[in-house]
Amino acid sequence: MDHLTAWADGGTTDADNLEPACRHHHRLRHETGWAPSHDPETGDLRWTSPLGGTYDADPPPF
Repeated sequence: MDHLTAWADGGTTDADNLEPACRHHHRLRHETGWAPSHDPETGDLRWTSPLGGTYDADPPPF
């Protein structure tokens, strides 16, 4: 499990702020600048690229 908003940045450890992350997605987030978040309308996971584009599908491998 990974915090969407880091615990050190005030993120809570609850279902609204946690997402399961495999090693690939954890590294993608912390090493390349991609950022996961919840879609405010659907609650689904959304990825934001380092350039600011948003995607409802998983980002490409790095």
